Amino acid sequence: MNKKIFLGLVALLVFLAGFWWRLPARAVSADDLAKIQQEIKELEEKVAQTREQKQTLSWQIAQMNQQIQLATLRIAQTEASIAVLEEEITSLSDKIGKLDLSLDKISQVLLRRIVATYKGGQIDPALYWLTTDSAEDFIRNQQYLKVVQKHDKMLMLAIEEAKQDFDRQKSLKEEKQAALEGLRVQLKEQNVALDLQKREKEHLLEVTKNDEVRYQQLLAQAQKELASLLSFTRTRVGSAGSYCAGEFSSGDTGWFFSQRDSRWCNSLIGHSDMTIGQVGCLISSVAMVNKSRGANITPLGIANNPLFFSVGTAYMRSLPSFVDQKFEGISKASIDEELAKKNPVIVHLGLGGDGHWIVLVKKDGDDYIINDPWYGPDKKLTDYYNWGLVGRPYVLR
Repeated sequence: MNKKIFLGLVALLVFLAGFWWRLPARAVSADDLAKIQQEIKELEEKVAQTREQKQTLSWQIAQMNQQIQLATLRIAQTEASIAVLEEEITSLSDKIGKLDLSLDKISQVLLRRIVATYKGGQIDPALYWLTTDSAEDFIRNQQYLKVVQKHDKMLMLAIEEAKQDFDRQKSLKEEKQAALEGLRVQLKEQNVALDLQKREKEHLLEVTKNDEVRYQQLLAQAQKELASLLSFTRTRVGSAGSYCAGEFSSGDTGWFFSQRDSRWCNSLIGHSDMTIGQVGCLISSVAMVNKSRGANITPLGIANNPLFFSVGTAYMRSLPSFVDQKFEGISKASIDEELAKKNPVIVHLGLGGDGHWIVLVKKDGDDYIINDPWYGPDKKLTDYYNWGLVGRPYVLR
């Protein structure tokens, strides 16, 4: 084997090894990501401090502004991470393509070289005497041939190791691509959340007219309503009981939902600190009536949208519709008429200091079949309550 060819192959392998580990400069550095993370941490601390202040309209707006800023920073963090991954994937793709081509070519050259030296090694030693000038030349040729064969094998092992590295880098690229897709989904969700937060702030200003007195009135109303709902559930679970009670069936109607269903019982409502299990009877009732009209909605789907509630609370000021109809308040005298049309009716139960919401499904003689978010589907009204407690009826039409 010619020494120049051998040294050339070695040099090429050295070049490839250096090329493999050389990384391009990134537009987004680790320092950039660390800076964003630090800003997020500092802002989270400010948000926590703001929560401890007195609940006023200005306090609520300040908290919203901080949440919007925090969401914006998290979006910037995700975008920066996406940029880093995209650069790494592009770099890996370029390296993988070049290495694939280079390694194939070198492997082919070395394979031919090994075949040639192997064939050379099979030549009858007697023939070497005819092509050499002395015994010293003959011995030197034999030794050189062994050295070449040894180095050829070493190079083949190096090629195999490089190919294994190549396979590992391909796997790394696939992992980064999967991570990239996950970040893109996360970015989309973050942008949706940011838009929702901005709309929530606009809604607050619209409802309160940026007036502190009006805000306090709405807040007091929400707190009073929620206190009555919470009193109802606490009375029934006791001091050590659980609000959750496993998964519930959809009942005879096919559209029953329970606030106690373990799938969402412990989920918080809007931006409040109250759960569906604690005060989610109206949420569950609204979900039931919407589903009776074909809407694909659950109590959790309603609870996850803070625009349905008075800001910072679990109080639903209006009943959301997910079909081409609207909830309307009706008189108590009109309930039987609506039920005869197969229109379920949401009603409030005034139980002294306690409050609760249920759905009247149909008239049953002098009684009513109800879907009760607390007790379950297909119950009789008089087994738990009485007609005198019924008030504030709503129907979807």
